[in-house]
Amino acid sequence: MIEVSVSDSRALKAILESISEIVDEAAFIFEEHGFCIEGADPSIISKVDVSLSDAFFESYHVDSAVEFGVDMTSLDKIAKRILPQDTVTLISRDRENMLEVVLNGGIERKFDAALIELNNNLPKISLDFPATMVVETEAFRNCVRDLAVIGGSVVFDVFPERIVMTSTGELGTATVTIQRDNPAVLDLKVAAPCSAKYNLSYLMSFLKAGQISECITISLGDRDFPLKLEFSMMHGSLVFYLAPMEY
Repeated sequence: MIEVSVSDSRALKAILESISEIVDEAAFIFEEHGFCIEGADPSIISKVDVSLSDAFFESYHVDSAVEFGVDMTSLDKIAKRILPQDTVTLISRDRENMLEVVLNGGIERKFDAALIELNNNLPKISLDFPATMVVETEAFRNCVRDLAVIGGSVVFDVFPERIVMTSTGELGTATVTIQRDNPAVLDLKVAAPCSAKYNLSYLMSFLKAGQISECITISLGDRDFPLKLEFSMMHGSLVFYLAPMEY
């Protein structure tokens, strides 16, 4: 049996809703000392990995490690009903093909989400990225919004002293330049200059998770490297990967 409770409902709500933006189905993995979510969009252009230690939870009871599939479209509808004052409890009983979600902020509400079978052939990503920067979430989100006004894709050109992001569309071109010494840039490590192109709509979806962390770690490389966005928080992390586009 599994029964885990979260009092930090805003973080859990943001995680579930941001995942649902890109993933129809996800693997929920409960282990002795932590909980993971893995999923990818149907075209496997993007991938998400969530890792939460047992310390993230107010209570954490897992009899034995288990993995099962969850329909994120259904779970997203439940997540939208999570209120700031709610404690969220996830329950899965042995031999029941159901995930029970209990929301309790003084009035208890229960939802049963059917579990599904997954064809879990998700790629494992382990790369040494040539460029990594840590930037304030709100600053980066505003940059992406500016670029999305013009086009549907962004080219990152990363140099040791600056990052240049360019979007081109029928209306023209938008260019955002972030210098290394900008206060919003907390760290910038570039082993070699690199350039890659990515889909902006996916980035906009990823950034809906921005409220869980004040800063983002962005990792990328040249044209064949995926883009990696990592939101870190106390006792956990949310990581998105996005495949590059052709120039």
